[in-house]
Amino acid sequence: MRIGLYGGSFNPVHNAHISMAQEFINIMQLDKLIVMPAYSSPFKKDLIKEVRDADRLQMLKIAFRAFDDVYISDFEIIKEGISYTIDTVKFIRNKYGISNEFYMLIGYDQLYSFHKWKDWKQILCLIKICAALRNPEKNVTLDEELDNYLIKSNYHIRFLNNKPLDISASKIRENISQGQDVSSLLPSEVQDYIKTHNLYL
Repeated sequence: MRIGLYGGSFNPVHNAHISMAQEFINIMQLDKLIVMPAYSSPFKKDLIKEVRDADRLQMLKIAFRAFDDVYISDFEIIKEGISYTIDTVKFIRNKYGISNEFYMLIGYDQLYSFHKWKDWKQILCLIKICAALRNPEKNVTLDEELDNYLIKSNYHIRFLNNKPLDISASKIRENISQGQDVSSLLPSEVQDYIKTHNLYL
């Protein structure tokens, strides 16, 4: 079985997240996609959490309820503390069995700092990295340490030929706080949930 992992803040989940998840499933021919909202990213320690974790989880469940091959995991939220990718990858492999194939979706811009992630070499041993191109016209230049390691280990990062959508969760939060229309950026049911629970105001 081919299993994908897609992590992030999803604060809130928006149309670009959903589109990227669908393309990840299609391009990599995944049997299952695990969407993993983070409790606390080690690179966003100062980020103010505008909503409860329970709200982010619920919005994800609403956004992906029509996807039979998508599972929303609360592992990082229940675990609390800083969300290190290596811990999540080990959890996924233990939960679903190491005989499966595992793939992780990240933005190509995250590759610039990937060599600073905790146990990054071990991550590469446990899961295949798939990088989404947010700007297809921009060349991806890897850190020298990472690039040399990839060459030495014969590890290939898969760059997805996806269709980037220029949507920002922070901009959505700002627009909502200012009373602006965000209907073109969110699934309608997610927008209804935000309105009903007065989120991001």
